[in-house]
Order: sequence, then structure tokens, then C-alpha cells
Amino acid sequence: MKKNLLQFAALLVLASCGGDSADSDKAAISDSLETSSTNTTAAVADEGDDVVLPSSMRIAGIFKRSGLKFIETSLNSLDNSKNYKTTYVKALNLGVYSADMAYCLLNKQYALSKNYLKGSKDIGGELGLNSAFEANNLAKRFENNMNQGKDDSLLSIISDLQLETDLVLEKSNNQHISTIIFTGAWIETLFSASQVYKSGEQNIVPAIIEQVSLVDNILAVLEKQKNSETNISSLMESLSAIKTNFNSISALKDKDLDELDYSKTTFNKEEITKLCEKIIEIRNSIVKG
Repeated sequence: MKKNLLQFAALLVLASCGGDSADSDKAAISDSLETSSTNTTAAVADEGDDVVLPSSMRIAGIFKRSGLKFIETSLNSLDNSKNYKTTYVKALNLGVYSADMAYCLLNKQYALSKNYLKGSKDIGGELGLNSAFEANNLAKRFENNMNQGKDDSLLSIISDLQLETDLVLEKSNNQHISTIIFTGAWIETLFSASQVYKSGEQNIVPAIIEQVSLVDNILAVLEKQKNSETNISSLMESLSAIKTNFNSISALKDKDLDELDYSKTTFNKEEITKLCEKIIEIRNSIVKG
């Protein structure tokens, strides 16, 4: 069986996504849930059965068009890294920092992006991922291309880093750490979008709903790996709380979510606010360590 490890940052290739229609993105995400192409990621479930998550590119295209503007206060402070003591907490926050790095890069906040690359490298080193960050002189290439403002090259380098990280974790039989990192990045992405929503940007709502709809797939992957890390069960409880709020959204009830066009759906503001508040609560608990 072909194994594709979970990619760890839902926004890593955000700026490379094109201007396809919302319907095209929805179809692409649906397709990616059913295949194991290079544009998807997967974690092995039962023998002969893969639980597949869409690639970061397919998720990120929705957010790019939906107005994910830069709010610096939504970043997780690099000073918080001193509070991260366990492998589990470090992995979650490596996902958070990697998502913040890409968020800065997307908004051409190059100096901040460089700082978050360094922060990610530091915490990654504590997880035994030094070789991933040092492979192919990635850090130096990142700085050189950043100085020249080459966004496409920067995103390519980040993708290389992602691949190297997955390879290191696979070699050490720590695929569950990839899942934890991915989940941290996924929650941080939703947190950033929730902050944009709170600032008054209603256009971000369909993208939030689209990404939260992946929660069942992430839970399925975590279920298969929960015996590898005792804290995965508590992470699943947090995601289940997000799922509960998602399932309470009246506009989604009795609807075929594969067919529903979120961009043309009217959502109850109170319900969306409650969902975003839950996401914010869970993310804030993660970054506290």
C-alpha cells in the first residue's frame, strides 16, 4: 500500500494557489478525499484502507480568495516556545509556528516569516528534525530568496522542508507526530481565519466552514494513532468539541455537504461566532503549553 504522510502546514503553499472558482476548489477538495495523488495526503488506517486529507494547496486556495488579511496579534509569540516541554506539545506548536510562518510569508511579512522559520527550526530540532531543516541548505536558500522577494521560490523551499520532515518522521516510525503537527497547523489556520471573522470580515465564513468540514477525517486518522501518544485522546476531545459546534450549524443540517455551495449559503451569525469562539479557545490552550 502506498503511504503518503500528513503534510504539516495548512497554509504552507497558500500564495501559490490560483484564482479558480469556489466551485472548482470544492470539487478539487472532494476529489482529493477520494484519491492518493500527489495533491493529497493520507495516513494509513486499517489494512487496505486509507483516510485521506486534502493537500494544503487545495485547502489554502479557499482562504486566499476569502480575504485572510494579516493580523499580527493572531501570531503565536515565539517567546512561548520556552513553555513547551513535552514531545506532544512541541509537535502541536511546531504546526502552529509553521502555519504562522506561511501566514507571514503570504502577507509579505518577510522579516517575521524568517523569525518563524528560525522558531520552527529550534522547536523542530528538539523533536529530532534537525536533518530536515538542514537538508539541501534550506534555511540559507530561504533567506536568499526572501531577500529577493521570490515568493514562488520561498513556497517551493517550504514544500521541500515539509517533505524532508515527513521523511525523517517516517524513517523513525513516528508518523503520529506528523499527524499532531498537521493538527496544530490546521487549528492555527482556523484560528487566524476566526480572528479575521471577528474583525468583521464575513467573506471568510465559507472558507472556515469548508475547512472545519475536514474534522471527521482528522479524527479518523487520530483514532488510528491514539495508542502511539497518550495525549492524542485529549486532542481528539478538542476536535470533537469543534465538530459539535459545526454539527449545530442550522444551515448545514440535513444537507449534502458534498453538494452544498457554502459561498451561497446564509449562515446564522450567532452559530458561526460560537464555532469561532470554540476554535479560539482550543488554539489558545495549545499555545499555552
